[in-house]
Amino acid sequence: ANSGIAGYNVGFKAAGGEFVVALDSDSYPASDAITKMVALFDKNRDAGCIAFDVRAHQNGLPADEAVEEVTSEAAGYHGAGVGFRKGLFEKAGYWFEPFFLYLNEMDHALRILKAGYKIIHSTAVRAYHKSSPVQRGSSRASYYYVRNGLWLVWRHYPLRRMLSVTFYIIYLAVSETFYQRTLVYLAALRDAFKVSGKIIAKRKPLDNKLFQKVRLPLPLLFGRFA
Repeated sequence: ANSGIAGYNVGFKAAGGEFVVALDSDSYPASDAITKMVALFDKNRDAGCIAFDVRAHQNGLPADEAVEEVTSEAAGYHGAGVGFRKGLFEKAGYWFEPFFLYLNEMDHALRILKAGYKIIHSTAVRAYHKSSPVQRGSSRASYYYVRNGLWLVWRHYPLRRMLSVTFYIIYLAVSETFYQRTLVYLAALRDAFKVSGKIIAKRKPLDNKLFQKVRLPLPLLFGRFA
């Protein structure tokens, strides 16, 4: 059965090592990526996640080519290349399975930061992604981005911002419905609000200091602005 991101959670739970690496079915790590990832975890004991430098396969450097290492803290990660401490899942949880597809990484990253871990990104820890732009532009992707975007806002945004951003997403969804001549955004709104009570009941909003670092680029939920 196609269970979406729930399949990853099966792997995360079954993994027996100290670290867990996640890749997409169409991505692969550079030959030295795992070694460098482990070294970064050893050097940064407060890091719960190492965000790989994910490059497009067709434009990327050869996987074995040396690159300058620039390491910094990040507010998110790309699911096509990321490493976790196994123990992180006990505090931050697993990928939020109701999302099914898309924005699960951003949701999880916020929970990682709220749990007190750092996310470290390094240009020297590379992964290469063979993603297809055709699939990203599909109506299925548009549906999940908007529905999950609302859920993400409800789960993590401070109350005042949650309300204002909800109205903004509704506005964008309605306007893009007429502009793109599609009903997919209205379907996404409908299905998001069907379970709004359950989503909001379990929300754990970010504090204001952390919220300033992780604003969601809302127009990017709609394919025309991507």
